[in-house]
Amino acid sequence: MTLRPNGLTRGRFDDLMVGGSAATLTTFEDGKIQDRTRQWGLGTGVVQNDVALFGIAKAAEWLNQFYAERPLPEHVYILCQNSSALLGVTKVSSYENQKSVLLFHRALTSFCSQYREAGITLVWSPVRRDRAQDTTARTNALEACTHTSRASLNRVQSAAYQKQATRRRAFSKWAEEWHAERRKRFALWK
Repeated sequence: MTLRPNGLTRGRFDDLMVGGSAATLTTFEDGKIQDRTRQWGLGTGVVQNDVALFGIAKAAEWLNQFYAERPLPEHVYILCQNSSALLGVTKVSSYENQKSVLLFHRALTSFCSQYREAGITLVWSPVRRDRAQDTTARTNALEACTHTSRASLNRVQSAAYQKQATRRRAFSKWAEEWHAERRKRFALWK
């Protein structure tokens, strides 16, 4: 399974910054390689890491649903380009993105209790444009960002997003003060 959280995009009709992710599940069935893709829109007020954690959780949930009616492989690899999200999703006691972390662990617990012999590995994998799964997942993640209806979007306002917004505001205020002070000094020199 290749997971490619896209992050944030502004290509919407309502000009919102929305986070969306997608996953591509590659299987080998009946002598052929099969690719299946799912996409999810998270919401507004998020940063890239929030989207990646959400994508990993939804991918684990999808994996659980997918193999409920199919023969199970020996091993499943979940590939993601965000290493901090891969580490963060394993921290159950963390308060950051707790909803996504708990969804991931709930899906994984359900999967492992049904299929004890299967192995699952979370793998960091950089994006490769020449890999069809990466391109497909990226395209679908962008589509999730732009086409998810506004009514189904969450206003997440994660702590990381709030910190980023506060930092931006503080630097903007500092720049305004600096420019005002500079104009004042320049006016005195004339």
